[in-house]
Amino acid sequence: MDWKYAEFTQLSTPELYAILSVRNAVFVVEYAHIHLDIDHRDASALHVVALESTPDMPQVAAYARLQPGDEQDPEITIDRLLTASHRRDDDTRDHLVAHALVAARTRWPEQPIYLNVPADQATLYERFGFKKAVGPFLDYGMPFLTMTWRPTPTGRRRRAITGGSLQQRAVSSAGELPEQVAVILGALS
Repeated sequence: MDWKYAEFTQLSTPELYAILSVRNAVFVVEYAHIHLDIDHRDASALHVVALESTPDMPQVAAYARLQPGDEQDPEITIDRLLTASHRRDDDTRDHLVAHALVAARTRWPEQPIYLNVPADQATLYERFGFKKAVGPFLDYGMPFLTMTWRPTPTGRRRRAITGGSLQQRAVSSAGELPEQVAVILGALS
């Protein structure tokens, strides 16, 4: 499994097809949430994806889309978080959240981050420092929470998870994880 952080234009056609396919399978079919997943927000997003090689086309093991904030609402949004069904019994989801946090903190340092998560998954995100902000509320019949992650004031930072360039980074799970991801995952152990 290879982790990749990429702008929309840095994704290959097979990678983009695999991402849109798994998003459709999870969010439209599995969640029975009838909506148009292609929402014109992908072009401005940073994409965090774990890819598995197959002879025909890459398969997505995990994915998250990171949206930049703006002047009115500076919070970074992490959405479209998913793990493929064959990766839900291992630590792929933990790795996904850690990679998404590192990517967001590197690209947009000092900005708060928010996400909407199924209420029954709140504990996972609390382990990463997210706090409940709103909810529970129903989204297409499922209870959800809005959770936020705020940077620690500079003087009290335990260990920074910023730094490094995000120029289409790909890291093999067989190789070294980015130091920041290893620090986050180590803190969970």
